[in-house]
Amino acid sequence: PCAMAASKVLCCCGKRFGGDPAKVFGGMVVCISATAAFTTLMTAGLAGPEEPFASMVPDLMDGMTPAKLLRAAERGLAPKVVPKVELFHVAAVRVSVADALEELLDELPRVGRITFRRLTDGLVDRLEVVVRFLALLEMYKQGYVELEQAERFGDIEVVWMGAEVGATGVSIDDYEG
Repeated sequence: PCAMAASKVLCCCGKRFGGDPAKVFGGMVVCISATAAFTTLMTAGLAGPEEPFASMVPDLMDGMTPAKLLRAAERGLAPKVVPKVELFHVAAVRVSVADALEELLDELPRVGRITFRRLTDGLVDRLEVVVRFLALLEMYKQGYVELEQAERFGDIEVVWMGAEVGATGVSIDDYEG
């Protein structure tokens, strides 16, 4: 540290005093003297508990053997296992509201009135049922169907109200999950 401080002072003083060796040396003497005076004010501190409690502290190295130390080092220095997130349970999106809407626009004008349970009889995945329900809500919002439910948790009746859907079809909002 002293050599580093001296080199910094030398570099700094050499530029400040125009490279005059006597002035650079004088500047170094002043800097080193100030550092020495400052270090005399420093005292070493003791770490750990105060004297009355020092005898109560357990010996942390008690029972430590070279073999245990080696095992601890091996565990600490062993390469860490990188966690891998499995995605096998996440289903790929195979259905969309637009597809379900297309199917409903084909089926509902023919049947006129049908229960939601009958509309979803052939569906296997819960996601397909949810998408079909979202398509019905979109059609309800635009006035193509009426939805009736006589009692809470009862069957939902879907009633076709729309005339022939024109060439533009039913416009839907994009659902981004």
